[in-house]
Amino acid sequence: MKATILQENLNKSLSFVTKLVSSRTQLPILSNVLLETESGYLKVSTTNLETSMSFWVGASVEETGAITVPAKLLSEIVASFSHEKIILSTDGFNLKLICGDSESTLSGIDAKEFPPLPQTGQQKSIILDKHVLDNGLPFVLISASQDESRPLLTGIKFAAKEEHLEMVATDGYRLSVKELPQIKGMEEGLVISAKAMADVFRLAIEEKAENIALYISKDKNQAVFKLEKAMVATRIIEGEYPVYAKIIPSTFTTKSIFNKEEMIRAVKLASVYAREAANILKFKVTKETITISASSAQIGENKTTISAKTQGEGGEIAFNARFLSDLLNVFPEEDVVFEMNGNLSPGVFHPQKDETYLHIIMPVRIQG
Repeated sequence: MKATILQENLNKSLSFVTKLVSSRTQLPILSNVLLETESGYLKVSTTNLETSMSFWVGASVEETGAITVPAKLLSEIVASFSHEKIILSTDGFNLKLICGDSESTLSGIDAKEFPPLPQTGQQKSIILDKHVLDNGLPFVLISASQDESRPLLTGIKFAAKEEHLEMVATDGYRLSVKELPQIKGMEEGLVISAKAMADVFRLAIEEKAENIALYISKDKNQAVFKLEKAMVATRIIEGEYPVYAKIIPSTFTTKSIFNKEEMIRAVKLASVYAREAANILKFKVTKETITISASSAQIGENKTTISAKTQGEGGEIAFNARFLSDLLNVFPEEDVVFEMNGNLSPGVFHPQKDETYLHIIMPVRIQG
């Protein structure tokens, strides 16, 4: 293999694909990136067996070929090169890189040992409008679990309804539901890795793509997202997703409207104290205010009172401070509607004008 490529282009592609690479894998090949030449392109790929990612980078190809080399080492070397052209060439299972006055070599593994990458073949694609993802994905990603021992909760569920599509995520402590327009061909109950969806979203932004092609392979239980110069493939997560509709309250005893920016400042300040006390902060809701407080035996106490318009009986409730911060940082409007039914029932947050988004945070039981 011999190809010439711009340093900035190779560096950018490696910054994306190396996110899948784990340093703790028991299979050495999974620590490697696959480099293979195609007509006018260098294809850069990684996989962790659950998800794979490929990036096509424009290159001048003199000799075709393929090799795998340690992904993070290659990424570090390329990032350190000057912004010039890089000449890549192979000699057996060694990769040689020349950039300006620098010359490096890396020992690799035969490309034939790299796990097979998915092919879309003749499958029909589902076209995802990137703007639809813009208006939905950031609001539900915050609720997807990071706990790999509960794989279903690490995914985003697409639930087809009569007049719309729901995008749902929950980690058992919070729930996000976003209504989207119907997407033709999208199957009921499809659960796709939240991390993979986030990667697709970032790639779509990078490519300034308007549409993303989604291929569903039932026989291989795989979802493949294809952009012009990138592809992400991930296993469809199987199992019975939690019946999330049951935890959405149908009524409330308290409804309060507050300013998002005021609450962000109050939560940020209370979080300084909350992190010393199991990350818990309290809301005290009255007719015209909400007081946000947190205390720690080691450092003291903080209280901030913000304006609010409240209907109903008011009361006190406690939440995880990080969960509130995550929500407020992506919340789509300046005014937040908060609804509650006492201190042990879920707290409901939604925009005042947009009825298509709902976020629930389970309260924390506290003493006294």
